[in-house]
Amino acid sequence: MDVVCEERLKLHIVLGLNEFPPWVSAQRIDSQNYSEKGSRHQNCAKRDSIPSPALAHPEVWDLISNFVSKVTWKLTTKYGDCIESISPTVNNEFETRYTQEFDKMRDYSFHSLETYRRWQESKGLKPIDAFDYPCEPVCRPIVDQSESLHLWLMFRQEFLAKKYEALCFLVHTEWNLERNQGTTPSCLLHFGEFFATTDVLNSNLLFYLARSPVVDHVVMDSNMALLGAPSSPSIVGVMVSTAKAYGKTVHYEAAT
Repeated sequence: MDVVCEERLKLHIVLGLNEFPPWVSAQRIDSQNYSEKGSRHQNCAKRDSIPSPALAHPEVWDLISNFVSKVTWKLTTKYGDCIESISPTVNNEFETRYTQEFDKMRDYSFHSLETYRRWQESKGLKPIDAFDYPCEPVCRPIVDQSESLHLWLMFRQEFLAKKYEALCFLVHTEWNLERNQGTTPSCLLHFGEFFATTDVLNSNLLFYLARSPVVDHVVMDSNMALLGAPSSPSIVGVMVSTAKAYGKTVHYEAAT
C-alpha cells in the first residue's frame, strides 16, 4: 500500500472477514458455535472446509464490528486521501451473498436458526423450520414453492443486507476525515451474478443495498459466462444500467 500511495495511485481496500484469525482454536470455534453450518439436507455429505464466522452469533458480530471500526480508523489515518474506498466482506469471493460450501447453502448454525425464529415471530408468523437446501454439483433453480423456502430466502436476504449496511455505516463513521480532507468516506460492495439461474441461491442484494446512503461504490459481476453458458450482451447492459440508476460509482468486472 505504501508503494501505491507513493506512486499517487488510489487504494480500494478489501477487509476480508470470511475466516477466523489463526489464534482461535478449532475446538473453541466448535464448542462456542462460532462458525456457519451448511445445509442439513440428507444428501449433503460432510466435506472438510475452512470454517467461516457466523454473523448471527452475537460475540462474533461484535468482534467483526470492532475490527472494521478499528482498521478503518487506522488505515484512513495512515494513508489519508490515498484511500478511495474500503470494502468489508464476509464472503470467500468478496461478494454480498452468503457463502455456499460445496453447494450447501449457509447458514444453519444454532444462532442463525434462532435469529430466523425470532424474525418470524417479529412478523407475527408462527415459526416454521428453515428450508433444507439439497446439495448438487451444479446450481439449479429450486422449484419448491413451499412457504418454508420463501420465508427462509426472505430472512437470509434481509438479515445479510442489514449486516452489510451496518459494516458500511462503520466505514463511514470511523473514516478519519481530518486526515482525508480531499475525500469523503466510501464503502465498496461487490455484487455477484444476478438475472441468472443462481439468483435464488445467492440471494443477491443489489436492489436494497444500492439505495443505501452508506454504499458508494458498486462492483458488478460480468455475468458473461455462468455454468458454461454465455449470457446475452443485452443482459450485461441491463445489469450496468440498473446499478448506475442508483447514482453510485459503478465498477464492471470484465472477467468471464
